[in-house]
Amino acid sequence: MRTGAVIIAAGHKSTISRFQPMLPIGDSTVIRRIIITLKRAGIEPVVVVTGQKADEVEKHIAGLRVICLRNQDYEQTQMYYSICMGLNYIEDLCDRVFILPAKFPMFLPDTIQRMMGSRAMAACPVYNGKRGHPVLVSKAAIGPLLNYEGGKGLRGALRQPEIDAYLEEEDGLVLIDYKTDHVPKENREQGAAMLARRYRVQLDYYERALTQLTGKKVKERVIYSLALQQGIEV
Repeated sequence: MRTGAVIIAAGHKSTISRFQPMLPIGDSTVIRRIIITLKRAGIEPVVVVTGQKADEVEKHIAGLRVICLRNQDYEQTQMYYSICMGLNYIEDLCDRVFILPAKFPMFLPDTIQRMMGSRAMAACPVYNGKRGHPVLVSKAAIGPLLNYEGGKGLRGALRQPEIDAYLEEEDGLVLIDYKTDHVPKENREQGAAMLARRYRVQLDYYERALTQLTGKKVKERVIYSLALQQGIEV
């Protein structure tokens, strides 16, 4: 199972005036320390979303074999916009993704390894009842995160209701998941196949959860594409 990471180093508006990714820590910097810790834990690929001081940051980490994406609108957008930039790029490159801002360099490789043992759709370290960084999300969670339209950032996106609807019939349950993804209508078959491929693993999670919740078998799984106005069996 391949695990990647998205690091946000775009310098979005903050109450902290100093640009945190380039702050010194020991003989290194915050951003380099985070990347090296992830690499030592076997995380690959690592995507860094830059913005403020992009040239300086990208030159500073050039030798660490990371992928840099630049958010040109970092001053007008929230951090979640940069998160989605990274997730959209990395979605098809790995099975799960660590997400973290370039602010907290003191986590340990052991923390990363312990989190990678989780099979949850999303996981994060907890200390004294408080959730921290990084956040680990499965590939199945990426689609819902990219489609989130609320204003509460990553935390709000992760708290979205998961199962949209299900029908209970005599011989089992029909799981229904509505999707708002933009799909080109010129080739409906290709669009339907793309949605089925993107959300198949997610529906595996939903099926298991629904079976555990109801004690009944899921006999059919359907994605309903609002763009295509059609149901797609998965």
